[in-house]
Amino acid sequence: NSKAALAAYEEASRLVANEPASAQKARVLAGHGTELMRQAQYSASRAHCEQAIAVARAVGARAAEGRALNTLGCDLAALGDPEAGIAVLRQALTLIEAAGSFDDIHRVYLNLSVILDLDAGRPEDGLEVARRGLERMRELGLELALPSNTLRINLAWGLWDLGRWQEAEQLVSEALTRALPATWALELQLLAGRLHIARGRFDLAHEQGQSTAQLVEQLNDPLSHAFLQRYLADLAVWQGDYDSARSAVAKALQQLADTEEHVVAVRLCCTGLRATADLAQRAHDRRARPSELTELYATGQQLLAHARQSLAMLGGKLSDVRANAAACEAEFTRLELRSDSQQWAALAGSWDALSRPYEAAYARWRQAEALLASKAPKAAAGVLRQGHRATIQLGERPLRHEIERLAQRTRIELQPPGTEVKPAVTTHVTKHGLTPREQEVLRHLVEGRTNRQIARALFISEKTAQRPR
Repeated sequence: NSKAALAAYEEASRLVANEPASAQKARVLAGHGTELMRQAQYSASRAHCEQAIAVARAVGARAAEGRALNTLGCDLAALGDPEAGIAVLRQALTLIEAAGSFDDIHRVYLNLSVILDLDAGRPEDGLEVARRGLERMRELGLELALPSNTLRINLAWGLWDLGRWQEAEQLVSEALTRALPATWALELQLLAGRLHIARGRFDLAHEQGQSTAQLVEQLNDPLSHAFLQRYLADLAVWQGDYDSARSAVAKALQQLADTEEHVVAVRLCCTGLRATADLAQRAHDRRARPSELTELYATGQQLLAHARQSLAMLGGKLSDVRANAAACEAEFTRLELRSDSQQWAALAGSWDALSRPYEAAYARWRQAEALLASKAPKAAAGVLRQGHRATIQLGERPLRHEIERLAQRTRIELQPPGTEVKPAVTTHVTKHGLTPREQEVLRHLVEGRTNRQIARALFISEKTAQRPR
């Protein structure tokens, strides 16, 4: 329980407050800072870590100093300065290696890879750091230990961001059969669920949400609740349940109200604005009462103001947040029933620069809609084809379906004669009369796993996890 852990650290910090400098005092302050960081209290965490660093340096406690620097790097990035965070984390890595603090090594690789990927907009560098961390775990004989499993999950998230979903799915499949701490089990389940959504497996995505909710109750901290609600909101949007999506966003933002987690807040506002814009379009099409549109517009204004305020708090240096904030602005033009093709084009370019093909494809879908509304079908056709090609390469289904529906309605040919786009997953070659998926099921059966374990590992329903015939 995160609240209990924080209360324990608060008591420990109180007990050592008037004690002279020592390695133990530095460790307590560093631990307190880490727990505060995990609960998105970044300013308070920063203060504790800086105090821990001063104490550690006074007594030469390099391991405690490395731990405090490790957390401080995360704080600095979360508070809007990713480059400062990266510099501190590299310093922490040097110190931790020199001190032989092997239990902290995986954390510093983990933190550095996340900040490089999301905050600094350098996803390939983030991926390389995660791989280097796994290699270091292998050198230490910890390849199958919990720290390596957490690094693999982080690597899978990086692959997800880059659109390398097959590789991400493979890592998730392997990790689902291993034991994990609750916090990382949550990360794993959320990624597994997102892969289900992206593949159009909504029933499995819903089941994943239910099992994740049980884990969130166990963790019982605001961030976990917010992450779950964000996932449920995204699922609801793709299923066209916009009221449920808006409700989930509101719940998540409420969970974050007493935190400094502005990054997630901007992403939530983006999902909320998308759902609200879709509702406004639906209301306009059925000629709803003006009061209904007024209410939706007011909600959208609140979400946009929240996103702008969160961006201002961060200072605009975080690449992912800047792109999501721009997405909020573009969604708001849809809500006003004047979708701006130039804003969507600029957003697609931003996502391209960050190597995020899924988000870029979504922006191009909206750009094409706006171009068609402004009577520019030729330009819309080129943009729509580009987005469609990306969804095929990703192996994505819901967005691809929407793009194809739009093309059909507007008589746009998505694949001109003589062109072919290869999907991410094409293999159906059989061996000994078994498909590749059946071979995977058989391998898990031989290893003694139950149908439920096999289903979780292979992203299929339990009923499907039968002996191949």
